[in-house]
Amino acid sequence: MKSRLVASVVFGVLALPVLAAVWGVCWFVTQDGAAHLYNSHIWGELLKGNPAVVGHYALRPYLVPNMAGQLMLAGLLSFLTPRAADRLMMTATFVGFAGSLVWLRWKVCGREGMRWAVPLAAVVSLSWLWLLGFYNFLLGACLFPVTLGLWWGWRERLSAWRVLCIAALLVVCYFSHLVAAGLTAGGLLVLALATVEAGRLRRVVATGASLLPLGALGLAYRGVMQGTGVPIRPHWQGLADPWSPREWLVRLLQEDDVLQLHHRGYFPFVAEPSAIFSYLRPSSFVVTGLALLLAATLYAYKRERSGGTNSRRAWGVLALVFCAAGLFGPDHFGVAHGLGLRERFMLLGLACFVPFLRFESSSLAARVGVLTLFAASLLQAASVWDYALASDREVGNFMRAEAHVGRGRRVATVMALRPSRFRVVPLYNLDTLLGVGTGNVIWNNYQAGSYLFPVTYRADEEARLGERVAATNRLNLATSPEDFGAQLDGWAQVLARYEREMDVLIVWGRAEQLDEINRKWFGPDPAFEDGDVRVFMHR
Repeated sequence: MKSRLVASVVFGVLALPVLAAVWGVCWFVTQDGAAHLYNSHIWGELLKGNPAVVGHYALRPYLVPNMAGQLMLAGLLSFLTPRAADRLMMTATFVGFAGSLVWLRWKVCGREGMRWAVPLAAVVSLSWLWLLGFYNFLLGACLFPVTLGLWWGWRERLSAWRVLCIAALLVVCYFSHLVAAGLTAGGLLVLALATVEAGRLRRVVATGASLLPLGALGLAYRGVMQGTGVPIRPHWQGLADPWSPREWLVRLLQEDDVLQLHHRGYFPFVAEPSAIFSYLRPSSFVVTGLALLLAATLYAYKRERSGGTNSRRAWGVLALVFCAAGLFGPDHFGVAHGLGLRERFMLLGLACFVPFLRFESSSLAARVGVLTLFAASLLQAASVWDYALASDREVGNFMRAEAHVGRGRRVATVMALRPSRFRVVPLYNLDTLLGVGTGNVIWNNYQAGSYLFPVTYRADEEARLGERVAATNRLNLATSPEDFGAQLDGWAQVLARYEREMDVLIVWGRAEQLDEINRKWFGPDPAFEDGDVRVFMHR
């Protein structure tokens, strides 16, 4: 009881600052949060038969994996404001993932070290994927520890009923996110093979049986993926020669990691980058802490050689397998099929260290390792607050345009963006928030143009318009004149073909060449102007 109380106190100390940012900072938003809200709203309105929505959108004729999060949001929107619903999802995907990892530690190890596992669970839960607003994947990630933890408790007595329960959890995970379900299934197989206890063959067969419904769903969905016309093959970004050790070394040293919220070289609340900050980031503390704890753990396991601790080594194998895939695996299997595959492997690989490590070892290495993980979680919370305050300034400025956009309008947005200290840009999909509850159609709706999500455009021409706006409306002011000119040409082509489908144009940022392009159809004088945001009505 005392151990659980201390673990709860530690969890509260580390979680409360983040929750204070989520609920206390007015416009703290994730990058994809607004897009999820908009498409969840559309889903609900389609079910109601709202003619303002039915005329432009429809539901796909097949069940897609990325639907659990949007179904939850659609339900929340029926009785909550959009901001409250989004904050609940941010809270659920943070607290839910961290809490499920602490529960997994208790399920595997009992009370041993549970309180000191909390810092690792907290810092892993505040990942780049969380700040991106990948709600569907993170809901599946919450089911990852639950499914593996139940399997672990049942591994010696996998009855038919328990196999069905595992299968049902995998199906629910599938409808959260395909990759999360695949990694959960892979985790079960690795554990079944790596666990050294007697009855391995029976355990592997029973575990394989639990994967059959997921396998059937995956095979059916593979046909949908192939129907997109985009080849399904692995891609390694920035790696011209996969057989070059030098290129691999550069890739491993320079690539951003899943825990990194700032761009490399930046530090919370410091405006200018510095080389030293490249080493003072949460992942550096996490790697150091894990290395110390791993050394203490392996030494303790070697001394004890007991069956209970030996069986836990399977979790170490799983952690290393997933982390290796995160370091050396492909970035994606085609952009149209989703990004961030390596980061997802790495996130769940780090999560698997939670039930494996010996946090309460008496060695100095273990104690320093725990303190290092505490430092990492506090630094990550500071990074979250830094982003929250920056988001509040930019998003608050943008949302002042809401009252001037109107209702029942067709809205396009173009943004001239400057470099940011953060890897996440809250403005990317923010305009979709202007379509929730207003009857507005927001053309920058990348989800409706992707087969990965349940909502789609009704007409092919609208799909092309939405896809092209989403692909060309973000202009990089820091790029070369040639690249910026190419971006402007892309936007000019969209306006030349589709300007009649746009009632309102929202412009963020300023560039004279961009204003010249927009002026032809939307005039020189904005209907609203405040700082970096301007609203133009079609002539």
